[in-house]
Amino acid sequence: MTDRAQDGVALLPGFEGFYNETYARVLAHACHLAQNMVDAEQAVVDAYATTAKRWDRISGYEAKEAYIRKLVRQRLAKQYRRRWRRSRAESWGQAPSRPTDPELSAEVRLVLDLIHRLPPRQREVLALVCQEHTSEEIAQELGMKASTVRTHLERARRRLRDTLGGAGSGADRTDAFVPAAPARRPGPAQHGDDRITGLLYRSEAELREALAADQARMERIRAAVASRVAGNCGRRGR
Repeated sequence: MTDRAQDGVALLPGFEGFYNETYARVLAHACHLAQNMVDAEQAVVDAYATTAKRWDRISGYEAKEAYIRKLVRQRLAKQYRRRWRRSRAESWGQAPSRPTDPELSAEVRLVLDLIHRLPPRQREVLALVCQEHTSEEIAQELGMKASTVRTHLERARRRLRDTLGGAGSGADRTDAFVPAAPARRPGPAQHGDDRITGLLYRSEAELREALAADQARMERIRAAVASRVAGNCGRRGR
């Protein structure tokens, strides 16, 4: 138990550390995929709660964060399938709403809005690119070939560039956008000559920083995860 036990919000110490370390990245990933902040947070709560319940097994995984990102994607896909069946006629053709909370700059809101307008696979690839994963890593996580990742990336890149009105010469180069596996991971400052890449990296950095600074949100999600885990344990103990 942690020192939060007296507040009724207790998580296993090992899982607590994992949550603290990965929370901002995982929620930022969800924000790039979800159509609103409510959906993003709900998917993150579900994913962390599922992981906490299986922590004895999952704690030994080498790629624990990739596992929880996979759960986030599955939860969001399930939410949208259910919503599609309920109100397909009303939602079709409308621009998706973007997360408006926490407070973000106009540039980040633009990037999120553009990403949300992409087809699902392109959106998933781009969300992982924003977190500086290589094409090989993305292929492994999404269960596709690296060449397929590059195809989705090139198409997403073209859509963003067309919407933004062009990104200058050389902007078509997918290999400049996703580093090769052995390459050192780039930082945002290294992409100043590429408008799209720079926007994506700056967006991710600002979004993650805003989420990490929002302690109230972090604690609220932590409490929801702990409550879900405690409720599940209570039902099993009856």
